[in-house]
Amino acid sequence: GLNRQIRRMCAYLGYEVKTLKRVRVMNIHLDMPPGKWRNLSEQELAELMRLTAGS
Repeated sequence: GLNRQIRRMCAYLGYEVKTLKRVRVMNIHLDMPPGKWRNLSEQELAELMRLTAGS
């Protein structure tokens, strides 16, 4: 996945990644404590639909 890709890119440049923290998925910011959830706003949902149209 994306975490492995980031680790490999950093390793190629000589950096060691100890931890990664996902702060965003596409246009949705994950500013919540682990295990919590919330409904998407209308704007987030519209942007998500636009970004995934045709996939």
